[in-house]
Amino acid sequence: MPLVATRELVDRAVAHHLAVGAFNIITLEHAEAVVEGAERVDTPVILQISENAVRFHHGRLGPVAAAAAAIAEIATVPVALHLDHVEDDDLLRSAAGLGISSVMYDASKLDYDKNVEATRGAFYDLAQSFDRVNTRYFGGTMERPRLTWSRSFTGRKFGHYDHLKDLVMVSSTLDQARVPEFVVDYLMFHELLHKKHGVRWVNGRGYAHTRDFYAEERQFPQYDEADAWLTKLARG
Repeated sequence: MPLVATRELVDRAVAHHLAVGAFNIITLEHAEAVVEGAERVDTPVILQISENAVRFHHGRLGPVAAAAAAIAEIATVPVALHLDHVEDDDLLRSAAGLGISSVMYDASKLDYDKNVEATRGAFYDLAQSFDRVNTRYFGGTMERPRLTWSRSFTGRKFGHYDHLKDLVMVSSTLDQARVPEFVVDYLMFHELLHKKHGVRWVNGRGYAHTRDFYAEERQFPQYDEADAWLTKLARG
């Protein structure tokens, strides 16, 4: 079956009060063994490729990721690919387009200031995106929320606003040179609209995407182009 996103497996596990196994692989044989074990017990599984494993393959992520993806495609259970304990930004960027849907970015060896700097994004700075969007669409009146990259590559959901934490989280899928700046700014605009409009409750049910929300969202000049880009990214 096709590769699935790590988030889907984790969400499913949480919903059913289960765990999902994640196993490091180095060679094709490791991937085959892990997936066969998962098939025997009919359970989803996550194949993890570490930076050390990439180093074993002479610094080339593509071949081992392709091999793992091929095993996943013929598996009878859902399989996701995860890039584990990444310290190198070039390796992080190289994961895009390889079927890897999550990344654990490890900055633990750096001091605090360098740690914060390392999580700003390889190509885009969310603080700069916020400043552009806030100035242009909110007259500079929007109080800045906490901003962070998700450090995972996603196939469908590219952003999230957490009202309780006042936090905007953006998928690292957008942190690529090939993704235009206006796409990042549109996603930022969308999430800030959630901050502005909040959730409307009707008969005990919450509605985040209201008519007013959609009307204001359409004011983004490159709405159609940004939507087309996100659709293309979602399709891989």
